[in-house]
Amino acid sequence: MPRRKKDAGTAEANAPMTTGDIPKTEYLKSKCVIIGKNIRDHRKQRRFSVEDLAQYLKLSISYIGLLERGDRCPSLKIVFKICDLFGITPDGLLTAPDDDPKGGFKMAEDSAEYNTKTQIDTIVSLIRVLQDNELEFVIDTIKNLKKIGK
Repeated sequence: MPRRKKDAGTAEANAPMTTGDIPKTEYLKSKCVIIGKNIRDHRKQRRFSVEDLAQYLKLSISYIGLLERGDRCPSLKIVFKICDLFGITPDGLLTAPDDDPKGGFKMAEDSAEYNTKTQIDTIVSLIRVLQDNELEFVIDTIKNLKKIGK
């Protein structure tokens, strides 16, 4: 465990680095677990497979598994990409649902950052990775939804 570099020989210098009463490594691990759980919950809520998320983020399926289990913490770049995809703000991904007084995730529509452009960017990003036959299916589905809405 890392030690503080203060005055050598003092009790404080030999004390482990902590965040509150939790050793730093355990604290970071607990945050990674929260982030991973939130990633998994948002992914499942939107019916994305691990493969879909991996393809969108341009990451391996096994790395997505590591993130969701809390064995790895995502970079800020990945956090922002995930937030854009799921339409949430970073605090909605980084905060445990129990920490939210509303009892749920903070959705981006609750903040000023959320707008139609973000939704369109997300759709375009998802469409870019589709095969031709999948793209045709999406177009047909949208056309059918439009007919139903009339």
